[in-house]
Amino acid sequence: MRRPLAEISSNRRARFKLSPQVRSAILAQVENRVLKAKIARTFNVSRQAVYDTIKR
Repeated sequence: MRRPLAEISSNRRARFKLSPQVRSAILAQVENRVLKAKIARTFNVSRQAVYDTIKR
């Protein structure tokens, strides 16, 4: 967590949005009980992105 009014670090990665098609494909694989790590590798996203997609 950064201090208020502090400069934003250049090391921080920007969050990108998944397209609706990728989101629905991820959810379809989750319904088919594919492992979250395998889904993440398939779509070249982090496991956290998979979990965030499920949570939405």
